[in-house]
Amino acid sequence: MAIAFIGDPAVVILDEPTSGMDPQSRRFTWDVIRGFKVDKGISILLTTHFMDEADILSDRVAIMSKVRRCTFKLVQPVLKPRQVSAIEPEM
Repeated sequence: MAIAFIGDPAVVILDEPTSGMDPQSRRFTWDVIRGFKVDKGISILLTTHFMDEADILSDRVAIMSKVRRCTFKLVQPVLKPRQVSAIEPEM
């Protein structure tokens, strides 16, 4: 993951960066990611299966299932009940 942040990129893509980590390492990694996002203003595209991770690290969340439905929501916690709008992808 460290290599992704070398050279002050404008955008970093992270594919499940905390998969397989113990809880303490996961939280440390979250702090590192948040630090780059907040302090350096880097945009981060993150894929994850952990909804708590998406809630903690994201400003925007897109949920995809079988590529037929994509749900997109701004700045509201994913784990709490809320009204969502669906965006149907073009096939």
